[in-house]
Amino acid sequence: MDLLSAVAAADERFVMLEIGAGFGRWGVPGARAAKLAGIPHILIGFAEAEPTHCRWLRQHVCDNGLMPHEVLFWDCAISDSAGETFFYTSMPEGQGADAPGLWYGQGISREETVDGGREAEGQVRFASGYGGIRVKMKPLSELMDGLGTIDLIDMDVQGEELKIVKGAIDALDMRARRLHIGTHNASVERGLRQILGQRGWINLFDYASNSTAATPFGTVHFQDGVQSWLNPRLTTEAP
Repeated sequence: MDLLSAVAAADERFVMLEIGAGFGRWGVPGARAAKLAGIPHILIGFAEAEPTHCRWLRQHVCDNGLMPHEVLFWDCAISDSAGETFFYTSMPEGQGADAPGLWYGQGISREETVDGGREAEGQVRFASGYGGIRVKMKPLSELMDGLGTIDLIDMDVQGEELKIVKGAIDALDMRARRLHIGTHNASVERGLRQILGQRGWINLFDYASNSTAATPFGTVHFQDGVQSWLNPRLTTEAP
C-alpha cells in the first residue's frame, strides 16, 4: 500500500530509497510500478551490506530492465554516522541458514569478537557464535544528498532504524514524503513514535513487532513490526 500510494502520488519523477534492500524486493517493484504509471523520470537507490545479496540485487535490477541512470547502489550498512562496522553474515555452526538465500536478518553487530577480532579470510567470529565481516557505514542523510524530494524510503535494518531516523531527521523533514519502516523491538517503536510524532509526521499504520493485530484487512501476525509515516510538509495526500 505504501509503495503504490507513493507511486500514485508522484508526478513527473519518482524517487525511492530501499535501505536494507536484500535483493531489492521493494525497490524493483517500485520502479516497475512507476514505469507502468507512465512516470518518465525514475531513480531508485539501494543500500545493502551483505555481499551475496548485493550481487543478487544487481542481477534483479538488470533482469527487470532498470537502466543504469535509474539506479544507485551503496554496498554498505546504514546508521547515524560514517565509518566502518562489523556486520553479521552467518549464523552459529549447527544452526544452518548460513546461505544468504535462507537468511535475510543480517545487521550491524555491536557484540564482542573472539580472538581479539582477528579476521580470517575476511571473516570474524563473534562471542555469540555468529560470523561477520567488516563493512563501510554511512548515514542516511549522506545518501539523500543531491536527490531532491524522495517519494518513499523503505527501511528494514534489524534494529538500527531509530538511530538512522534520529541521525537524519532534519533531512527527512525537508526531503522525504513517506517512510515505511520495519521495526524490531518495542524500544525502537516507542522512539520512532516520539521523534516522528514531535516533528509532525502523520502516522498511517503502526503494528508492533512479534504481535498479532486486527487490521483493516483481517487479523495479521507481524514478525517485524510496521510503521508508516507521511510528511505533511511535502504532500497534500489525505491520510
